[in-house]
Amino acid sequence: MDMNPTWSPDGRQIAFASNRIREVEPRDIFIMDADGSNVRHLVYGWQPAWSPDGRRIAFASNVDPGAVGIYVVDVDGRNRKRLTNPGNPRGWDTDRTPAWAPDSQRIAFERHGAIAVMNADGTDLRFLTDEWGSLHPTWSPDGKQIAFQRVLGVGEGAQSDIFVMNVDGANQRNITNDPADDMWPSWCPVPLVTAVSPAGKTPLVWAQLKRAP
Repeated sequence: MDMNPTWSPDGRQIAFASNRIREVEPRDIFIMDADGSNVRHLVYGWQPAWSPDGRRIAFASNVDPGAVGIYVVDVDGRNRKRLTNPGNPRGWDTDRTPAWAPDSQRIAFERHGAIAVMNADGTDLRFLTDEWGSLHPTWSPDGKQIAFQRVLGVGEGAQSDIFVMNVDGANQRNITNDPADDMWPSWCPVPLVTAVSPAGKTPLVWAQLKRAP
């Protein structure tokens, strides 16, 4: 099983998580060329996110003792560094879904249903949301806003909508607000597509477009 693909900024490579080594779950990150060739193992982890400057990959892992945290590693596999350690090895406060700011200087991520942000070296960690159910942060191309998924309600009546907020957590607003579940937001880099390789190839329209206010 291969999942969580992320493009390199130059559009020449793709990082992804896979169970090619450990058959139970995708718990290793690989890099391959954009045509699927030259596959090589990078690190134990999942949910890779390639930095916009092309130098590093952020990911979730518990490769070191402790709870699942956010790590960074150079694209050649060197200089692996743990940035966060929630302090609960039983998994209650795991950190996940890292997302780089466009300038590669900050990383947003999820901790136990809240969105947090920190510097790319792990310093100055701050929470942007205080409600349970805030998931999958993603930065706007200009670095001024963060979109995320929020679960509203509990049990059978729960639903997910897409919210947008300023990068300091202010001005949180629901931009979908419909009965269907809306998940995994992604900013539109060019008109009419919601996901595209950085080289401008292989456009993929996968969800209804919504303009952020």
